[in-house]
Amino acid sequence: SSRGTHSSEQRLFQPSMELKPAMPTYDAVNFANLDTSVSVKASSKLDWHDLQFLNDSHFVIPTRHQAITNSTYHQHLKLGLSSGSEVCKISSTQHHIVLQSLYNDMIGEFYMRTVLSVYQMMSNHKLFRQLELSILQSHNATNLVDPWEEDMQFYIHLGYFNKKLLDGHQLFLSGLQILRRQQYASSLSSIFNHRKRRRVESTGDCHCYQKLIFCGYDIYSQNDTDPKASKAPIVNPQAARNYTLWPSEFLNNEGIGRICRFPGSLNQHAKNDCKIWAGLRDFLISNIEMNHPTLEDEITNHRRTILLQKGLVDEGYGGNSKEWKFVGLTQRTYRRSWLNLPGVLSRCESAFVGNATNLQKVVCVEINVEQASSPYEQLLMHRSLDAIVGVQGAQLTQAIFLPRHATVLELLPWHPKGYSLRGAWTQSRDGPTPLGIIYHNTDLNHYGYSLDRESVPLCKHVSEEQEEECFMSSENKDRFVWANSNFNVSPDTVVQFISHLLLLDNKKDRKCENLMDGLSEKYVLYNVWCESKERKDGNHAHIGNMTLSLHHYYDKKT
Repeated sequence: SSRGTHSSEQRLFQPSMELKPAMPTYDAVNFANLDTSVSVKASSKLDWHDLQFLNDSHFVIPTRHQAITNSTYHQHLKLGLSSGSEVCKISSTQHHIVLQSLYNDMIGEFYMRTVLSVYQMMSNHKLFRQLELSILQSHNATNLVDPWEEDMQFYIHLGYFNKKLLDGHQLFLSGLQILRRQQYASSLSSIFNHRKRRRVESTGDCHCYQKLIFCGYDIYSQNDTDPKASKAPIVNPQAARNYTLWPSEFLNNEGIGRICRFPGSLNQHAKNDCKIWAGLRDFLISNIEMNHPTLEDEITNHRRTILLQKGLVDEGYGGNSKEWKFVGLTQRTYRRSWLNLPGVLSRCESAFVGNATNLQKVVCVEINVEQASSPYEQLLMHRSLDAIVGVQGAQLTQAIFLPRHATVLELLPWHPKGYSLRGAWTQSRDGPTPLGIIYHNTDLNHYGYSLDRESVPLCKHVSEEQEEECFMSSENKDRFVWANSNFNVSPDTVVQFISHLLLLDNKKDRKCENLMDGLSEKYVLYNVWCESKERKDGNHAHIGNMTLSLHHYYDKKT
């Protein structure tokens, strides 16, 4: 804000507050009794006439009004001054928004808990319109803009110091706004200046934000020692108030049915009524296409480059590559790795590209988001695919950016019953998996395939009776947990998926009753678009000469 909008008598609101790093209990670590936080203390209240403006973007804070942020973190985060008067830079961005929810460091959880919540709040136009109108009236202004068109800078609060901001975080949040500049989200820690552990003072900057908004926190008075105590009343911005922000489980849970977040066994009403994931996917893609007007041309160039590298076209090729089906096989670098992926890629090439009698043009490519150089590269590699195959987990979250009516095959990890290990939810067949719910009622075709014992290379040297003891041994237990377990997939499984579900004959095999013909019972059809004699209201799509409708076949053939 500028000096012209404030009287000389108006004071800046500088609260004394404490920001906790994580929930009172986070991943079995009890933070409630630990002295771990960032504290912001205001030594006084600033009047506007105390500020000495140097230009439109900088002002001077006199020495007596120093505001210090101390921290008991090992990094010793610091915001503010070391000595003498401080020159502060006024951010040109109007809204700085901190987003926090449980397990924000995991891309799948981040999408379900944070991105969905922000979208839900943005799409609640009544709330935003009332807020905007009150602000505009106070400034005698008349222009209303949609929430996603606001000038915003997002920051992500990560619960652990050893977790880092990922390109996936930045990619998803870029879809929540119409970017005025190529500025992606940052980590919350970037707001603070870092000092060396040897406690040498930094020469860091002081920054002034017009609005710094914290989303996803529970508010307690600073005297509360018990995080379960009653919450403090709403803070009056015009009064000095000490309070503590404890991270909460969800950024926002209002207006989002729990069954749409955590499906369990979806009943018929929930199957048809939960539309929010489809709305979120459409919203993200619409904004991203506006942010990147040359995206379609770059997709064509990206696909052409792959074809050239594989020797499937020559330099004179000038087509748009639509005659080819691109199938992405997801890989991870350090856990849940697809061990025999090179062999599967080779089998795919021989089954389709290298088969002279096969008229289908299919290209299988490796997709590893950990090796992408930027958020935009992640977008480009997924937007260029017709289908993606990967084991249940975070690496399938970016499948949200696949083209319309693309296909997802989610590999369900083998998890023997009766073992005292978490992870049974990753094998859900009577409803979407916790990750698979993000495709529910979208335009994507989403299939599941249950892997079996042969997919797990551990303990192959022991008898069936000795397997449990071997899996649960100190040597193997951590590697056997589904979140860490590396796996193999039969190459024929991928070939069958491509032949029977991706390359469907437009005149016959797209019929719902024919989808499971010739397929193993290990498949489950979570979210499929097909031709059906059954008349359904809504959820129709016209592709070529077909009229398709949306169906869910949980753990059934038809």
